[in-house]
Amino acid sequence: MPDPLDYQIVGALRRAGHFTPDADGAQRAIERVRQQLEEQMSTATRGWDLSRSPAVPGRLWTRRLRWPALSALTVASSLLLVWLVADFSRTSIALADVTRVLQSLRSVRYTTSIDKGQGLAILSRTVISGRNLRRSEYVDGHVFALDRVSGHSLQLFPDKKRAIVRFDGVPHEDLFDVVDSLERERQVSRTLPEQLVNGKPAIGLVLEHENVEHVIWVEPRSRLLVRWESTIRGQDRKVTRYVHADFSYNEPVTAALFDLTPPSDYRVEQEGALELAPLTNEALQSPTLFVTKGIGPATFGMPREEVLRVFGPPDEIDERLQVYHYPSRGIDLMIAPGRGLWGIICRTQDVPAVKTRDYSGRTDAGIGMCATAEEIIAAYGAPDERVGSATGETLSYKGQHLHFSLHKGALVFIQHEWFIKSAAKRE
Repeated sequence: MPDPLDYQIVGALRRAGHFTPDADGAQRAIERVRQQLEEQMSTATRGWDLSRSPAVPGRLWTRRLRWPALSALTVASSLLLVWLVADFSRTSIALADVTRVLQSLRSVRYTTSIDKGQGLAILSRTVISGRNLRRSEYVDGHVFALDRVSGHSLQLFPDKKRAIVRFDGVPHEDLFDVVDSLERERQVSRTLPEQLVNGKPAIGLVLEHENVEHVIWVEPRSRLLVRWESTIRGQDRKVTRYVHADFSYNEPVTAALFDLTPPSDYRVEQEGALELAPLTNEALQSPTLFVTKGIGPATFGMPREEVLRVFGPPDEIDERLQVYHYPSRGIDLMIAPGRGLWGIICRTQDVPAVKTRDYSGRTDAGIGMCATAEEIIAAYGAPDERVGSATGETLSYKGQHLHFSLHKGALVFIQHEWFIKSAAKRE
């Protein structure tokens, strides 16, 4: 199979206009250029009538000219090879170059598709303006608009006339932040040769990490994204593929696309808060998460009234999901009738969910936020499942219903569920 470099050299020769390379490959092409140079040099020396020189015999002239001619040929060949190498180096692409170009754009549009083994299906269409404003329209009809700097977002569900206004208070990552994260944390494992992708010439950058493979197709001259494929392989051998494609850049967008005011005839739900509640109980600021037992004084199976008595009133309640939010402590408690306390979430402000303070406590094995995967494994052993994502991974201990999610190598999210069969009797 021909080496990809052959195609680069042949392409360089074709663009230089030396001749049209045949299918014999780059080595034959270079030899033919060398032959042409030799023929040109030979023709030039035959034009000199050496035998007519009265001062020096023709053979001596031939000896004297042979070495300069060969030197000229060597220099010409070397310059040709240097030019070819320079041409090839211009096609190499670094993710840092892609990031710089993306940061300079006024707007970007693209589609996202998903393939779970039954073929690609469009999931959403997204437009980003100035890197701060984003709007995604999903095939099921709902719309998501976001100011990624303030974390203020709006979700619309037209079929139900329902709107969710959310104040996250932390920056959200978009597709291009992921490019930047990959550039900082991982090296390109290999480069795919230039080919037509979505009708455009593109070079493929392949990045592999755990069970995730990214193939990022980039237009060589502009350094703009053409197509991005992410393949996730689960331990159950299921493969999910996400494809971002149909990119267009710097097209005009209207401010109305990013209006975060819900329609007047929609039922509005608000999540999150613009300001966090002040900390009043120092003893509950950093409660310990006891695996299979509870958190601080609140234990699994404890009825709602008792949880609120020992843990304090929540900053916010999601009645629909029965989640009691304590963003002032970085904690969410899930309490259900008949079950009591059954779920606990501990988070940091790096998780784009609601405006929150970092959970400052630890598990009973000494694991706190910002812990590494190695520290978690040292404390709890090898996980039952380890699933990677674009910028992190999740370690799951299924026997304990315990999940640790890491972002950029640091722990930012803990989720723990435990069901007490006798809880129904205690409610």
